[in-house]
Formats: sequence, structure tokens, C-alpha cells
Amino acid sequence: MYWQNLPKVILMAAVGVIHLIAPVLAYAEYRGPEPFEIPVDKTFAGSLALDGQFVHNVGELQINITNWGLIGSRPGTGTAYAEAPSAMWPAGSGVDYLWAAGLWIGAIRNGVPLVTTGQFTPELMSIPDDPLDTVWETHQGADGGNRYPDVGVDDDQDGQLDEDPLNGIDDDGDGQIDEDYAAIGNQMFSLSMRDNSSLVVQLWPDHEPLGIRVNQHSYQWEGNQVDDFVGFDFEIRNIGTEPLEDVYVGFFADCDVGLRGSGAVAEDDLPGFFRGSVRADDGSMVPLSVAYMYDADGDGGVAPGFFGILFLHHPTDPARVKKAPKLVGATAFHTFAGARSFDHGGDPTNDSERYELLASDSIDSTPALFNEKLANDYRMLLATGPFRSLEERRILRFSAAMVVGNGRSGLLQHAADAGLAYFGAWFNRDGDFSTGRFGRETRICATDFGSTSGDPLNPIYKMFLNPCDTIGGGFTLPIKVGQLDREGCVWVDDDCWFERTRGVWTGVGGREHFVPWLVDLPPVAPELRTWESDNRTHVFWNNLSQLVPDDLLQIVDFESYRVWRADGWDRPFGTSIENGPASALWSLIAEFDIVNFFEDRRVVDLEVIVEYKPLGANTGLEMASYTPRMFRPDSREYEETTGERELVARILEDPEFDFLGPTMDPADFMRFSGGTGQLTAVGVKYPEIAGFSNSY
Repeated sequence: MYWQNLPKVILMAAVGVIHLIAPVLAYAEYRGPEPFEIPVDKTFAGSLALDGQFVHNVGELQINITNWGLIGSRPGTGTAYAEAPSAMWPAGSGVDYLWAAGLWIGAIRNGVPLVTTGQFTPELMSIPDDPLDTVWETHQGADGGNRYPDVGVDDDQDGQLDEDPLNGIDDDGDGQIDEDYAAIGNQMFSLSMRDNSSLVVQLWPDHEPLGIRVNQHSYQWEGNQVDDFVGFDFEIRNIGTEPLEDVYVGFFADCDVGLRGSGAVAEDDLPGFFRGSVRADDGSMVPLSVAYMYDADGDGGVAPGFFGILFLHHPTDPARVKKAPKLVGATAFHTFAGARSFDHGGDPTNDSERYELLASDSIDSTPALFNEKLANDYRMLLATGPFRSLEERRILRFSAAMVVGNGRSGLLQHAADAGLAYFGAWFNRDGDFSTGRFGRETRICATDFGSTSGDPLNPIYKMFLNPCDTIGGGFTLPIKVGQLDREGCVWVDDDCWFERTRGVWTGVGGREHFVPWLVDLPPVAPELRTWESDNRTHVFWNNLSQLVPDDLLQIVDFESYRVWRADGWDRPFGTSIENGPASALWSLIAEFDIVNFFEDRRVVDLEVIVEYKPLGANTGLEMASYTPRMFRPDSREYEETTGERELVARILEDPEFDFLGPTMDPADFMRFSGGTGQLTAVGVKYPEIAGFSNSY
């Protein structure tokens, strides 16, 4: 499906006749060092995502996600997951902008530099013999997925918010599973990996694990302004017994840009790096440091895109005590090419060389744009750090995005869009207008720095209320003992350099609470089913889109349903029914728009002219409305389905209805659902619902 986004307009259904070609054949295009493959058998497979089933496919950039270190699908390797889009753009085009990518995490432990890699060698993996340690998929509006500022943000009404992350486990011990977590975007994948599992140790006995666990969340949105990037949040936890010093986080990528099945595409890529600010659609400036790759000649116009990776958030060091980078962004960027040795610009081959790159604090020079003479099979590494210490059980959080655009300018514009999505919005969550004032959005306490507020040596007294000019008047006086409240805390401007760059101020009007990844989305998609008959397809959907408030504005702003169809699709390599067809093939075939108007005021010859103009097509919804025959008193089905209608009434009147979810033991859950995993606890409490499936 392709979802077309216009202001307050949502596509509710997209259906068409899709022509399928023969199964995609494997082809050879990778010419670098052969990466190690995971053995796929009953011993090792377990819950590892090895079949390409988890693909971000609601936007224009389609990316395969796994829970064993790989982002992308390694096209051409003949594996099951290689058939999935790797980083295909536009959706359904068959043109990929990534072969493989993964995290690199480096640190010093007991004086020795160690690096855990997601690619090429996947040293981060979920636990394969744990059926719950898989990739979990959800979306904004899903049961249990409300987050601030959603209505009903406390999904289970226990006084805690988002305390039970989506992982199939009862994290808060209340007897319910995944009943209160934060769902972000139109499509969200959550997974967890570690570098010291038994499988990692067995496959790579020479690998020295850092002892880390990585929780990864990735998000994608529908809509023209937000569908060319995928956002990522990472939580890196030290699960070992030793502190990790001088930690660096890197993103490694081998792009191999080109059309699948067209032969070797790896040898003609060029890298680049951009650091600066880009003006976003809202007029603000977005600071960016983007590593990117593109095809040197664009393959004759087939692959005009630039693929980039950028960091959007990580800890910074406003106190200047050298615990983290001063600003958000890359501290290192490197490229390596072909089969060269490391000393001559090739791939690093051991932890010492990898850590040297992560910690280099340098940016490689890159060829001039479209300098085909210097094209090669490049890989790139974007890194940030150091984060001075990650103690046992402590967590390092950072956010990033993968983005594609038409040409370098298109890439940077879409990277700015990704930045705006992450920057989200600020709210006066505590209702106190004395917090979040004068540009001061962050509350810091003396105990954050290791001692009480009475300790004159506490680093908090070396910080400034406003270390640079902001809307607060540019205070440059250090914090004093008397400025701390009873709890030894004070509000400061922790992001003033960021504010200067953007021309946007945070911590004003009492708004102290930041919500990232908050996008002004069209209404949520309805629940949909189809009925196919001779030369036609009947599409049925419910009215969910007319009931759910806008996530950012918190109002119901539904405007219309739109139905689209794609014609003449011949499936290219790397696409499928789920992951295609290309967006250019879709055409609007029907629209059902609510009848409403807007006021247009104009001044003509000093006279105010007021007109009421239609907002949209104003077709009305009556022509698309449908009542099942079992609910029509004049139908035969109405008389035959009395029992089913009474069952529906009992379920809806059940005071526990809102809390009935998949809270049982996973084995029982699968048994009750016939192995499909689709039946919730509603079906357990009301087993007669099983015979209700055909009574539409």
C-alpha cells in the first residue's frame, strides 16, 4: 500500500490488481571480503530474524531490520533475508542504497580497546533459544501503546507511564504483558541484542565481548514530509561487571548503490560528509552532520538518490567536564575502499584498528561530487564519543536516522525533516509555569554529580545558569548554593548552543517536558478487509480514523477517506506484495470527504469580505457507509444472527473489556489462537467468539 498524505487527509484503503512475476533469483554483486554468515539450522535459528519478514515498508525508504546486528539485507547473497528490501528507494523501485549496516560500539576495558560490531561480523544477537527475544512490531494507536500527550497515556491506569516495554514480558509484575508502553510512528520495530550470548561466543570464540545489551527501536511514518527516513533509538546497557571507559558509538555501512539484478553495483560508489545547518520546512535551522554515499553516475538516472546516516541525540557535556562530546553530532567519519590493507585505506581487521577509527576525532576528506575517476567499493563509518564511563548497569542512549533524498540537496532536506521529527515538541506537563522558563528546560541536581549540594567542590557550582545568550537574557554567572532548591536542584539552559543554531528556544512558557519523535500525522489507518470476486475487489474498513485524536494537536482532525490503486506492476528484484509497488504507479480512484467549510476573510477596498468555502471535495461519507446485513432488521441474516449480536453486546458491556489483552502465558496464547497468535484474552473469556468469524 502507498499512503498519500495531505494536510488532515488520510488514505484509508489502497487496493489494486498486482501482477506477480517469477520468484526472484539470487545474483552476485558483492566483491569485498566475504562476511561470515549465520548458520541457519534447528540449533541456531531459534527466534533470529533470518527470513526478511521485518521490513519498514509504510514509507518510501524500505529497510530490512534484524535482531542479529544487521540493518539491511545483503542483496545477492542467496539467503532468505536477501530477498527483502535492503534500503530500497523509492518504495518498490528495485533500487537499493544499502548492502549492510550495523552498530560499532567501542570501549576501553581494563586498559584494552574492545569493539563489538553489528556488521560485517554480527557480534550482537538476540538469544536464539528464547521465543520472546524476537522483533516486535507495533504502531501508534495500538492497544497499550499510548504515550504522552495521548489521551489515556497511562494505558493500565496504575499511576505509571510506559513501564512495560513491548517485549512479551511482564516487566512491571502486574500480571499483564505489554499493557503500557510507548508506540511511535506508523510502524515501529523493537528488539534486543547482546554481545555475550552463548551463540555469539560459539560462533566467534576469538571475540572479546564488552558485556553490553542493546535495545533497538526503529520508526517509520507515512506522509510526503516524513516518509524518506527511518528513525532509530538505541539503549546500550553495561551488563558486565567491569566499567567501560571512553565509550564510542559508531554506525558502519556498506552501501553498494544500484538496481538489483543489474550486475555489479558496488564498484562505482562515492562517499561524502556534510556538517552544517539546513533550513527546514518550518523555517527553523536544523544542525546536521551527515555521512552519505551515492552512485557516481547515478546509473543513468536509475539511482539518483543519496543515502545518509546522521546522529540526532546523545549525551553532551554542558558542564565542560569532558564526560561526553560538547555538542550532538559526529566526532569521526571514515571511509575504506575495496580490498586494500588497513594502512592503505582498507577495512580494519581487529579491535585495535576499529577502536582507532572510532576514537580518531577526525573527518576524512572525500572526492569532489560525481568524480567518477575515484569511484570504488566504499564503506563508511560515522562515530561519536567519547563517553567517559559506562558503569555496571548504566545505560547510554542515542538516536539516529537513515535517510535518502534525490541528489545531495534532497538528502539534506530530508535529513532536516528527520531532525524535525526527532525534535518533536515541548509541553507543560507538570502544569507549573515556574518550570521551563527563560530558556531553562533542564533540571539538574547536585546529586547528579556525585555529592550533596553542601559540597563546595561539587561540579554543579562550575556550571552556568545560561552559558550562552538565550531568550533568558544571557546570564553568565555560575550557579551558587542559594540558587538550589530544597532538593539541591536548579533549572538550567542545557541546550543553548543548539537553540542558537536552530533559532528556536526550548524551556519557555512553562514547557519543560520534551517528547521526541512527535510528528503531525494524518489520522490513524482504519482496520481493513477485502473480498475478491470476478474482476473486482470489495474493500471494507471501520471508522477508527474518525475517532482517534491527532497525536500532536490532540484534536480529531479527520477529513476524508481516499482509495488508491496501482496498475501495471511488474515486481522488480527485492520487492514483494508486502513491500511494493513503486509509489509512482498509484493513482487515486475514489475519495469520500466529510462535508465542512472554512472561513476565508479578505479585505477589498477597506471592506472585509467573508466567504465560506468547501474544505475538500465535500462528497459526504454516506456513499461509502455500510451496515452489515446481520445488523439490518429487514434482512434474513438479522434473524439468523441473534446470538452473535447478543455476544457483541455482552463483550462491549464487559467492564474488563478495555483491559482484555494478550496477558496469558505465551504457550496458552498460541494454543487458544490456533497457532496464529491473533486471539487476545477476549477470545479466552468468550470462547464462543471463535464461531463468529464469518458473520460479517
